[in-house]
Order: sequence, then C-alpha cells, then structure tokens
Amino acid sequence: MSESELDISETIPPWYQQFWPWFIISLPASAVIAGITTVYIAVKNDDSLVVDNYYKEGLAINQVLTKQRVAHELGVTAVMDFNALTSELKIHIPTGLTQTDKVLKVRLVHVTQAEKDRVLLLKRNDLNDFVIQVDDIHEGWWNVFIESMSGNWQINQRIHFPMQGQQLIQPGP
Repeated sequence: MSESELDISETIPPWYQQFWPWFIISLPASAVIAGITTVYIAVKNDDSLVVDNYYKEGLAINQVLTKQRVAHELGVTAVMDFNALTSELKIHIPTGLTQTDKVLKVRLVHVTQAEKDRVLLLKRNDLNDFVIQVDDIHEGWWNVFIESMSGNWQINQRIHFPMQGQQLIQPGP
C-alpha cells in the first residue's frame, strides 16, 4: 500500500460521525414518531362529530323538525343581541306567544367542539326581553337553538360570535 492510501483511510471519520447515515436514519424515524403521535391524538381525543346511535338521533331530528314547523305556523321570530362589553345576551320575541313564559331556553352548540356546548335559561326582565349574563362565548360559529320551556316550538340559526349588532332569527320553511 502506498503512503497516500493510508492517509485517506485515516482521515475518514467513522460512520456515526458522518452526516449522511444520520440523515438516512432520520427519515424513517420521523415517520415512526409522526405515526405514534397520530395514534396518541386519535386515542386521546374522541370524535364528537360521529354519532354512535344514528337511529335515535334520526328520531330526535324528526321531533326538532316538528317543533320548527310549529314555530313557522305560529310566526315565531326572535331578535338576538349580545353585548360583548357587559357579556349580556338578550333575546326579544316580538310576538305575544311568550307572554306567559318567564324563562326561555337557549342552546348554544359549537359547530365542531361539543365540550363548548351550553344550555342557557334566559329570564324575562321588565322590558319583556329575555336576558342572561354569559361569561365565555368563544369566538367562532355557533348553532343557536331557541325554544319555549314547554318545548312546543323551536327556532334556530347559525351565528358568528362576537355578533355585530342584532341578529334576526326566523323559523325555517
């Protein structure tokens, strides 16, 4: 062997001190780490958008449609206003349907995160408006369901919070 061949072999570092072996190892290693992370997220967070008992949910949808049809026949409408400064949610129902009701039921259903859903009971004030203090309505889209405490009628609409001004809520056809 010549002296130059010996010098080359002595200057080459071992494989674990070189860049390319670690780069090649890092590609499948990152895929394994991403897979384990995905499995962890899937196991830890259940999918609230998937319904286990679809038949029961279908029957409930029929009941909701019946309530909405009654609201349409009665001409129920509501004007909703949310004051972000005072955290006051106010609903005014112009028709005389709720003159005997002292409480109005409102469900706030977040469009993607079921843990944020809430049921609010709004009490009638001296001006015949239904009001409640709501501390934490997160920004985003919400499905708002308004119904009488007797459960005879229901109106709903998708609303973005924080609201800009008043929102008219009417029953569907």
